[in-house]
Amino acid sequence: MRLTEFLQEFGEAVEEEKERQARIKAKQPPRRGKRHR
Repeated sequence: MRLTEFLQEFGEAVEEEKERQARIKAKQPPRRGKRHR
């Protein structure tokens, strides 16, 4: 396996992970006020 191919696949995986985390964060409502008490 070439290094360039590995980096390309790794970059795609990172982008997918970012989208997944963004979706998870968007689903969770913000919990402000309850935490600081």
